[in-house]
Amino acid sequence: PTAPAVEKPPAPVHPPSQFVPTSSQVAPPAQAAMQPSKVSPATTPRSPAAPPKPAGPPKGLTVETVDTSSVSQEMQGVVASLSALYRNCSAVAASNPIKKREMDDNSKRLAILFYSLNAGDVSNKVCTKLKDLCRAVDSGDFASASHIQVGMTTSDWDECSAWLTALKRLIKTGSSLR
Repeated sequence: PTAPAVEKPPAPVHPPSQFVPTSSQVAPPAQAAMQPSKVSPATTPRSPAAPPKPAGPPKGLTVETVDTSSVSQEMQGVVASLSALYRNCSAVAASNPIKKREMDDNSKRLAILFYSLNAGDVSNKVCTKLKDLCRAVDSGDFASASHIQVGMTTSDWDECSAWLTALKRLIKTGSSLR
């Protein structure tokens, strides 16, 4: 006993150029009017993007190669003082390979400070402390210079972390030259 075959009704035939949506694809007329229109990102007007600002100083800068031509008049003394301290310490370290490597690192770190001064990116608060530190170094008061540097480590680390290590090393080496 086989069951009688049940015939399926034939699928409706539509001409190929006509689209007939199923009921689940059609929104009622009231809802269709309330849906927000979508704007294609390609049609959204955009203003031209500004060129990206450099992330910092170029790689490979040293005390000898960094541009300081735009350092403000009031901060040129800081550049001169720290450059002189660097040269004095570097001359002593030239015969010691370990100290020479340290001085090469100091040169790169000081270049970051000089680059920032040249770009005007150092805060007034830090500029004031740098001027005080350099006055102490120039007068041979390395204890006061060290005290200022330590204070900057605790209060201005975010701004000064890239170059404070060099100041600490130079102050320490400079104090041993006196």
